[in-house]
Parts: sequence; structure tokens; C-alpha cells
Amino acid sequence: MFKNMMFYRVTNPDHVATLNDWEGLGALLAELPAREPTGSQWRALGFDLPAPRLSDELVWSAPSGANLFTLYVHERQLTGATIREHVAARVEKIESREQRKCYRKELAQIRDEVEAELLPRAFIKHSIINMLVIGNLLVVESSSAKKAEDALDALRRAMDSLSVRPLTFKVEPSAWLTEIMRSNAYDNLKRLDAAKLVNSEKDVVTFKGVNLDDEEPQSYLNNAFRVAELLVAFSWEGEDQMYFKVSDQLIFKSIKFDDLVLGEIGKDSDGDPATTLDASLAILVGTIQRLVGTLADQLGEDLPSKLANDVAAVIAPVKNGGSISINGVEVYRSPEISKERLKGVIDGEDGDDDEFEQARRQTEDDDL
Repeated sequence: MFKNMMFYRVTNPDHVATLNDWEGLGALLAELPAREPTGSQWRALGFDLPAPRLSDELVWSAPSGANLFTLYVHERQLTGATIREHVAARVEKIESREQRKCYRKELAQIRDEVEAELLPRAFIKHSIINMLVIGNLLVVESSSAKKAEDALDALRRAMDSLSVRPLTFKVEPSAWLTEIMRSNAYDNLKRLDAAKLVNSEKDVVTFKGVNLDDEEPQSYLNNAFRVAELLVAFSWEGEDQMYFKVSDQLIFKSIKFDDLVLGEIGKDSDGDPATTLDASLAILVGTIQRLVGTLADQLGEDLPSKLANDVAAVIAPVKNGGSISINGVEVYRSPEISKERLKGVIDGEDGDDDEFEQARRQTEDDDL
């Protein structure tokens, strides 16, 4: 379901409770509804249905205990080049007619006038940003820090207040990724065949479809380059779960689930879309919990003391599922799902398919 992910901790217990109360949260989101921008606005952000064909609720509360909701972004597409072209035409007309030069103050005024005239006629681009609550963990489906912050700001306005912080670790993510590329020695995370390296001079070297053990990629690590982005496979109990690119800012991009995690749930749901969505979220929630737990183990999550016990409880594995109470809120811990049932309910990523298919084949060859 999610093709990109950024992770945040909700640090205020009251906010955790609000985000886990799907009815109360839905009422708050309704105060900031999605709409198109007015003629004088560049964009408008608001919340609307996360599953419009299945429910008229603003929050989809899954049996997995996760709450899914969606920010709709409507933004006018008016490029700077278009504005400059119209300004230049208007300036040329004025200078030709009045035989004088337009100065800076007048140019600024002309630009404002052109923008005001063109903006109401500009095409509106529609996009969405999904958000998922798992206990005190907030997941934003974005690979852009700016868009993620826009989503958090919109949620903050709907709730009046929202205390969150990005996942913070004691080990520098770039050093961790560099060590994975260098030695591939970390449990549950295995480097694949693509990486982007940078140095202090901001030189960039990109590798794709190569063995990162080869002399050339490794030589850069020995010459002051570090990993800025790495393609990896995340596994659990020896089986690959998903593949993604992870950056040194801990932004997870181009996520694809392994073939073993796709397909059977759709059959078990008898084609019912709502059941399929619930099953998809159950897989997503379980995988996110394991991934965040792995990050905490390998990098050492840096937490305020008041959150430490709560977070440990959220990521603790429970084989048969169940729920726990965090600040008075029941939080689900997903059950193990048999490998035979882990099949295709999560959409594939558009683009980068060749890269992932090649990486998976390489992984299979390495395992033989």
C-alpha cells in the first residue's frame, strides 16, 4: 500500500490517544475538509476519504488497530517560466509604447498583476498523502521532507496541536548504511545492487545493477565517500519481506513487497475490497513494526525517557497477535501470518521495476 515512508514518534500522550480514537479523529479531520484552491490561492490542503469506494468515514480503522487517513493536496500548476513570458511581453509593450525603461519596482508590480490574472486559470494538480497511526508511531507516505511537513502541519491544524519528532537514533544513519554496504553484516537488512555515494565536496557517484562487493564500489568507501542512499532487502525469519531504497535521512522510497507477501489474502477475502484492504494493512503494520524494531536494535533509538517503555511495548513481537494499552489506548500488535497466505494485496511501484527484479534475482542467486 505505502510506496514511500517517513516515520515520526508522537510524543504527547494526549495526542497519541486522539490519533488512536478513530471516531474522535474523524470529527477533527472534518474541520479541515479537502477543497480546491480559490482563484487567488496556489493550493489547498484538506482531509477526505481514505477509501472512498468502501466507506464514507474520514478514518479507516483496521482490525490491525491502525488508523489510516488521507490528506488531499490540490495545487495550481503555474510555472515561473510562464509568468516570466507574460511579464516580458507586457514590459516590451509598455517600453515600446512609452519609449522608456521599466524599473525594478514597476517590474515587481507587473509580475504580481500577471500572477493574479493567470492563477485562476491555471490547471489544478490533485495528489494525496496517506498517513497511518500505529500506537505512538505516525507513518507519512512521502519521500519528500517538505511534503511530509505539509502533511504534519495540516494534521496539526486539524487537531489544534500535535507534538511529533522524527525517529532519532544514536548511530548516524549514513555511517550505518555505509557499514551495510561495506560488510553486509547486519541481520534482517541486506544490501542489493544499487547505491548513491557522496563525499564532503558533494561529489556524487551512483551504482546500479552492480555487485557492491566489487573493487570499484568499495574503493570509494575507502576514499572518504559515504552512502547517501542504498537499495536493500528487509527480511524476517530468513524470508525477504520487502525491498526499498533508504536514504541517510531515513526516508524509505520505492517500496515493493516480496512475491511471497502477495496474493493469497485476496483469495481468502473472496474478492471483498474491504477485507482485502484490512488484510493489506495487517501486512503493512506487521512489517513496519518489525522494521522499526530492527532499526531500534541496530541504531539505538534515542527516546525521551517517558516514551522508552511505550515504544518498547509497541515493537515487541507477539506471535499470536493481541493488543496492549499505551497511555490508556489499546494498540494492536499484528499476528504472524503464514507464508502461504502472504500474497498480493499491496500495489506495485510504478517505475524502478527492472531495478527491483534484477535485485531480487541477484539475491536468489546469492542464496543458492
